[in-house]
Amino acid sequence: MHVTTAQLEWTIAGILALLAYAALFRMIWSRRIPLSVTDTASERGIGDNVEKAVATDANRYMTAYEAIHYLADNSRWGNESRQYIGADGMKKNTLFEAPIEFKRIAEQGGIHAVGQLNGVGQHIEIPETYWMSAIINRSSIQNHDISETMPAVPNPDGIPIYKNVRILRADVERAWPRKVKK
Repeated sequence: MHVTTAQLEWTIAGILALLAYAALFRMIWSRRIPLSVTDTASERGIGDNVEKAVATDANRYMTAYEAIHYLADNSRWGNESRQYIGADGMKKNTLFEAPIEFKRIAEQGGIHAVGQLNGVGQHIEIPETYWMSAIINRSSIQNHDISETMPAVPNPDGIPIYKNVRILRADVERAWPRKVKK
């Protein structure tokens, strides 16, 4: 049996489409988007007045800037990453790598964050499945006043952004313990 290039391309496209639909179905099926953070956050002790707590409780929450800089500068992960020398003889830039590391742990459900969906309304929990297609906005790494997400996929249509993002400090420090001082 002879397979033409066009047949092979259609077969590959069909497989990729099935994989994309399976991933989409998994995201939709497993997604748990509460009406507000208070619907699911009480078990983590976030409290009843999330809007007020997010705005005022800097000890409980970190901005995206604070989380990424903690990861790059103060965590064991950042310290170990800085020690690694690649095949090209260069050390890793932990500030550049930190958003990718954050995304990796967040999409596994290790980080709980809240934000205003498209910058409007109350803070709601950002579902772990969201991080499969989004990342901390690079502007949030450079500017302490910006704390938002951005799509991390080539076709971002339909992927919302969260603004005024706040990340539970305890989750960040649990996922990436502080570096040991010598």
